[in-house]
Amino acid sequence: MQRFSSTLRGHIALQAINAREIAPNDIVALTVGQIHGGNAGNVIPDTAFLSGTIRTYSNENREFIKQRVVEIAQGVAATFRATARVDYARGCPSVLNDVNLVKQVFRSAGELLGGDRVVDLTDLMGGAFARFPVSEDFAFISEKVPSVMVVLSAGSPQEGYQYPQHHPKAAFNEDTLYIGAALYADTALEWLKANTR
Repeated sequence: MQRFSSTLRGHIALQAINAREIAPNDIVALTVGQIHGGNAGNVIPDTAFLSGTIRTYSNENREFIKQRVVEIAQGVAATFRATARVDYARGCPSVLNDVNLVKQVFRSAGELLGGDRVVDLTDLMGGAFARFPVSEDFAFISEKVPSVMVVLSAGSPQEGYQYPQHHPKAAFNEDTLYIGAALYADTALEWLKANTR
C-alpha cells in the first residue's frame, strides 16, 4: 500500500509545480491522465505508475518542469521508502503559426466557406499574441517551414455533440470532413498562386 499511497501523494505534489513554481503569466499544463497500481483489490501492489503530459510554450519551462517532476517523484517515493523512475517520451514543441500565412489562409478560407463560417481563434483567445494550449505533432513541421494550424469544428453541443475531443464519450460529426479536405486543397492552390511566378 505504501507504493500506491506514494503514487497518489506524488500526483498531488506535482500539481504544486504549476501552482507555485511557474510565473503566473506563463501558461503550462501538467496533466496526470493515468494512475495504475496492482490488479486486485485485496493484494498490495509492488509497483504503481502515473502517466501524463507536459504542455508549455517555452523550452525553458518544459525542461524546468521535467527536472522538477523527477525531483518530486524521487522525493515523495523516498519519504515512503520506495523508489521512483521517471521516463520521458519525446514530446512535441509548440506550434508556431506564420503571421503572413495566417492572414492568407484566413482570407482564402473566408472566400471558400463564407466569412461567417471562419473564426479567428486569436480573437477568441485574447488578441494578436494569443496562445492555444494544444499538443500537436504538427509542431515539428512548423519548426521547419512557415505553417498555420487550422482547427475544424466537427459538431457543437446544439447539434448533440456535447463532449470535447479528449472526453471518453467524444463523438464527431463526420459530415464536416469534406470541408476540411476542401480547405486543405484550396489553401495549397491559393498559396501556389500567391508564391509562384
